[in-house]
Amino acid sequence: MSIVLFCQNMGASVSLPAANAIFSNRLRSELQDRMNVIHVEPDIIVDAGVRSIRGLVSGDALKATLQAYSNSIDVVMYLGIGVAIATFAFGCNLGFKDIRKVKKLHELRSSDATDDW
Repeated sequence: MSIVLFCQNMGASVSLPAANAIFSNRLRSELQDRMNVIHVEPDIIVDAGVRSIRGLVSGDALKATLQAYSNSIDVVMYLGIGVAIATFAFGCNLGFKDIRKVKKLHELRSSDATDDW
């Protein structure tokens, strides 16, 4: 259990900053590509946050900005899919060893040793 919890915590602490970096870089790139439609600097939109988009842009610029956000989220999802596939591939090769039979055998042997009295 401790190994599972360790891997879960380490996975979250590594993947969250990686996903954030991928999202931010891709969003800046997408907004830069749509600069002729948006007419607002990408850094201003990224720094304002997603809740303030409608106050900064409207109309076709809003549509282009939301499309940039959507494409950036898609790239982050690819990271999650890749990690899930890698986890599944490595997990299938680990195997499973049933220790219940050995435990029962030890219990039977210990009870046989006490019955000799």
